[in-house]
Amino acid sequence: MTTPLYAREPHLQQLGACMSGICALGAAAAPDQAFGMSSGALNATLAQRMELLAPLADSVIRNVISCADNGAVGTLRQVIGVANDDDIIDLGSLPCSTITLTAGEIVTARNGLKLQGPLDDSVVEITTSNQNRLLHHTGAGQIEIQHLKLTEGKYVSATGNAKGGCLYSEGNVRLISTVMNGCGVYVSKASAPPVQASGGAVYAQGSIYALLSTITLNSAFAKNSNVAKGGALVSGFDFVHGYYSTLSSNTAGGVTMGVSFGLGGAVVGDEIFFRSSTIESNHADIAGALFEGSSGVGNGVALVNCTVSGNTSTTAIGAIYSAAKVQLFNSTLAFNSTTSGAAVSVKNAAVTAVSSIIARNSSGSAFVDLYISGASGTLGGDHSLIMSSNLALPGTLTADPRLTPLAYHVGVERRTHALLSSSPAINQGSNLLTLLNDGRGLVREVPTGFPDIGAYERQVLDDEIFYGGFD
Repeated sequence: MTTPLYAREPHLQQLGACMSGICALGAAAAPDQAFGMSSGALNATLAQRMELLAPLADSVIRNVISCADNGAVGTLRQVIGVANDDDIIDLGSLPCSTITLTAGEIVTARNGLKLQGPLDDSVVEITTSNQNRLLHHTGAGQIEIQHLKLTEGKYVSATGNAKGGCLYSEGNVRLISTVMNGCGVYVSKASAPPVQASGGAVYAQGSIYALLSTITLNSAFAKNSNVAKGGALVSGFDFVHGYYSTLSSNTAGGVTMGVSFGLGGAVVGDEIFFRSSTIESNHADIAGALFEGSSGVGNGVALVNCTVSGNTSTTAIGAIYSAAKVQLFNSTLAFNSTTSGAAVSVKNAAVTAVSSIIARNSSGSAFVDLYISGASGTLGGDHSLIMSSNLALPGTLTADPRLTPLAYHVGVERRTHALLSSSPAINQGSNLLTLLNDGRGLVREVPTGFPDIGAYERQVLDDEIFYGGFD
């Protein structure tokens, strides 16, 4: 049997016991300032949230043994239909690699349910031959998708909201080692009052938690006066947390559908937290990557060891918008672009940038990398590199960080920007969270004992053979 994906990454060893991603974060000796809390308060808050999203207790395991979708015994539709709360739907012994839904979405009212595929490198895909959503969870608890691939689910509405192209949940969603690809939501006609197309891949009324997952090429579109939100993920009333994951090439809005505007190419939520993840090449009319939608009452955006790159917007804000606090730790935000506004735009809230790079973004505005507006807007932190900002941070570097193009470097299956040997970011960072590894899983503070700025720690044997001219 091949080694499971979750066992391959050196910086996931502490996840073996909890599989939550919180263990490694909570282990930091220094105070963790994510969401503006002390270390103890943060850990208590995250523990409460993870209790909501904890792995389901092992209950009855129900095996899917048929690849058909005719409702016969052993098909996915029939097995889910007879399941009880907290049952596990096991697709690991299927004689095929694909289940194609031909009879519409599968609905479950279970308050807790897990769908799991093979625990090795083999793949089971759930897809559809029609234009329909894949899974509709009407329970108040949690639905968990583990080691599966969900593709091509669509939800189209002419008169009302369209939510969750592959998965819609009225509770919480947990994704573990899951791929979501080619899902979409569409509002196809004008509506009064306006309605929304939300969550191209997943819409959850509660929270969304993703670990070791890839969410790519999903979309949310809405015509005329309607609104598109979150090409990949939307949480209706709570948080979106991602760990060791990739969100790429997701889209909210787009001129081809005549949309008035789309928000958050990848994610929309009241609290957005990502660790050791790459958010790249997403697109929206406003905020190409992340849109914090709480209007200032939520916990904002926090990124640790993340790369945010190549995101674009048609109208304004290349990567991130928030009306609540934004906190960046050991992260790299570069090569995002827009026609107006900065790559990171924060309204009436505090930005904390610790050992992070915000640089080489492009815009038609004067401050292309970071713009903080409003009387309550502030900029704090240390050991960062910010090339262009309307507020100054003492001791911050402003030189070109000399990054290589986004690529797969030695480490894990997520793209990052390496540092050239001449980069001013080398050995100039800090490690407030006592991070053992960089964003790709290699050791921090080598070989000098001083960390580099950003998500990438340059290693002794790094070379520049694939350097493509982003100097």
